[in-house]
Amino acid sequence: MHLTAKVGSGREPEVLKAAADKVFATFTECLQPVFDKRYMSIGFEMTELHPVLNYKQNNIHQKLASR
Repeated sequence: MHLTAKVGSGREPEVLKAAADKVFATFTECLQPVFDKRYMSIGFEMTELHPVLNYKQNNIHQKLASR
């Protein structure tokens, strides 16, 4: 099982590493019962999104504000 987390650019490498360590620890902890009973490969990758070539469009804040 593989998990990928994509994060915005600009964070210090130490911050990314600490976050990735925590996510992987949590991910493996959640899967531990299955891992103990079956053959399994667990992988995780944190990817930093490109600061310029990352496009988004959303209306979430607008919709939440209208409530």
